[in-house]
Amino acid sequence: MPLSAGTDDAYAPAPLRPVAPDQPINVIVTSASTGTPKGVVVASGGVTNRLLWGQRHYGLRPEDRVLQKTPYTFDVSGWEIYWPLVVGAQLVLLAPASTPTPPRS
Repeated sequence: MPLSAGTDDAYAPAPLRPVAPDQPINVIVTSASTGTPKGVVVASGGVTNRLLWGQRHYGLRPEDRVLQKTPYTFDVSGWEIYWPLVVGAQLVLLAPASTPTPPRS
């Protein structure tokens, strides 16, 4: 979040501005399974739609916690990251070294 200039508190957040549904929110790089990797722009409207659906369906509350377990390079990780932050729930990050490894058969 950008910082406001000229305030007593150097860390005061700038006022929020509306975001249009077609405004880019992030870029996902494809796996290149069909050739050269490509960047795909994700618009805020799609992310907002998914977050609202999840909230209606599951009803995440501010006292809830969400474990971010999906690699952040995978597109669906956005729902794990953004959703708790939007509703005021706690986002829990798991240290990579603490991820359990399934036993080999």
